[in-house]
Amino acid sequence: MALIAKATSKLIGIPTKRTLESLSKSSKRGMTLKQRRDSVKDSFSAISRVYKNIVLIDDVFTTGSTIRECARTLKDAGASSITVYCIARA
Repeated sequence: MALIAKATSKLIGIPTKRTLESLSKSSKRGMTLKQRRDSVKDSFSAISRVYKNIVLIDDVFTTGSTIRECARTLKDAGASSITVYCIARA
């Protein structure tokens, strides 16, 4: 993910900063929508200062559960605008 973020950063001219940390390392493969939602609930933490305007980059958008939880965590930490870019959709 960091490689995708760095490449995107160069393209759009916005610096990267690792802001979220995943508290769960489990695979989501084969889970139902409800299981995915439940597995990512409260599984991210803001680890650095959160800017007001955030660009969030994900590799694959499957159910949206991870993006939704990341956005919620960033909003709770002070972000006011979150733009999401995904490389692929499953």
